[in-house]
Amino acid sequence: MRVSRRRRLAWKRCAEVLVCGVLTGWQANTMFAQERPSTQVPAFSPQLVSQSPPVERLPPPEGAPRETLPLEALEQMAFSNNPALCQSWGNVLAAQGAYVQAGLPFNPNFGYTGQQIGSPTTEQQGVLLSQEFIRGNKLSLQQQAAAHGWERARRKYMAQRQRVQNDVRLAYWEVIVAQNLLNLQTRLIEVAEQSQTAAEQLFEAKEGNRIDVLQSKIEADQTRLDLGRTRNRADAAWQQLSAVVGVQLQPQPLFADLSALGPGLTWDAAVDRVIIANPELAAAQSDIERARWQLQREMAEPIPNLTVQAIVQYDQDIKNWDGGLQATVPLPLRNRNEGGILQARGEVQAAEYQARRLQQNFISRLAAVYLRYRDARLAAERYTEQILPAAEESLDLISQGYRAGEFPFMQVLTAQRTLFNARVNYVEALGRYQQAAVEIEGLLLSGSLSEGQ
Repeated sequence: MRVSRRRRLAWKRCAEVLVCGVLTGWQANTMFAQERPSTQVPAFSPQLVSQSPPVERLPPPEGAPRETLPLEALEQMAFSNNPALCQSWGNVLAAQGAYVQAGLPFNPNFGYTGQQIGSPTTEQQGVLLSQEFIRGNKLSLQQQAAAHGWERARRKYMAQRQRVQNDVRLAYWEVIVAQNLLNLQTRLIEVAEQSQTAAEQLFEAKEGNRIDVLQSKIEADQTRLDLGRTRNRADAAWQQLSAVVGVQLQPQPLFADLSALGPGLTWDAAVDRVIIANPELAAAQSDIERARWQLQREMAEPIPNLTVQAIVQYDQDIKNWDGGLQATVPLPLRNRNEGGILQARGEVQAAEYQARRLQQNFISRLAAVYLRYRDARLAAERYTEQILPAAEESLDLISQGYRAGEFPFMQVLTAQRTLFNARVNYVEALGRYQQAAVEIEGLLLSGSLSEGQ
């Protein structure tokens, strides 16, 4: 049976509409995905990133002893092995995937159509192709929201990396402090044991008394107890450093200038350091931008999408091909996404106040850290300039007076303990200063292994 010219034209027209509709939908979705306000594009280019977190390979400092672990090497070990950092990088990859997926249009639908199947007179069978065209620039708005979510994840990763570095440095200085205290107490043990021996010899020679013997023994036992506590502290410091680095480290000498104070830091400079360069605050700002773009996306939701469907089928009754075309849009009469818009507005407000709360929290925390920083620096300077020289001179004078018979042995022990306590307090003050400086320089970020970072 010959197909009439009229039906051939109808069939051709149906096919043209079908192909044109699919191509138009693809072009429209591509255009929407590429539209982005120039002032709102994130500070990074949307490019695929590596599946593994980036790790810089820094050479050890020149002149560093081979038997010691330089701080830079410990930091690189932590960057490679700290599980929290790898977890944070996984969040970056997930946010990147959400960004890519947010800009992808809907796939076309292809299927089979059959009408009046089984009818003794008529049977129509064919294929259909439909495509939903997204209107209202929804894809572009949706991808912008996801782009700022990706930027937030990147900032969170930078904050986590800073936490890892700070934790390594804090544990490193704790090891240095314990190491210096061990050296002090080891030398004091020798002095205390010599004093105890001298007191016992004087007592046996009838030139001393029982009180001096007992006092010297108490002093030696107290020094041994302090030494044992410091060894426990050193062991704990090494275990903490090993946990942060992710490798079981063997205790060994570490070399660092604990007494290097550096230039003083004013309160305004500390605030600028912590607030301006803080990746946690930058992540909060990215969250605000994400919420604002999501609000625009929710406001565009009532704009109905267009669904076009084309059908080509063979009619058994007329023994010929024919086709059909239909276009549908939902009518936003009962649902205009009022709840989604309200929710998005609330998320914008919550994100803005979260950023304010976070900034005020950092300033509050900085006040306590800066107080420790100033107190420790003041104590270190006073011990260096006044207390230690006076304690050393006092011990020299009392020792000379004791040898000349002017002072009792008890006063020598007291002077020794005073000098030792001054040196211990000096080392402790230096340790508090170095750790407070690390916290301020590291933007108050720490606790890399804590849950919820």
